[in-house]
Amino acid sequence: MAKKETEKKVKAASCSLEQLTGLGPQSLNLGDQLIGLAVPREFSTGSYGYGYTGPTTLKLPDGSYAVCQVSVNIVVKHSGKAKEAA
Repeated sequence: MAKKETEKKVKAASCSLEQLTGLGPQSLNLGDQLIGLAVPREFSTGSYGYGYTGPTTLKLPDGSYAVCQVSVNIVVKHSGKAKEAA
């Protein structure tokens, strides 16, 4: 019996990096506290989305504060394959 060859479908990203850039930076919040502004970016993998890295101070329920380092990558699904599909 011969094997059936299946063609992998390349799923399209739901938006382009240019569209994200047009939207500009987006607020990152934890509860009602602003953490920072995520900016559109292309990651080293070729995927794209939003990224933010930086320090923030969080107010704790007891009134004290905690200084934290925040790193967030928000990746558009299938964006790494967007260039392949183009």
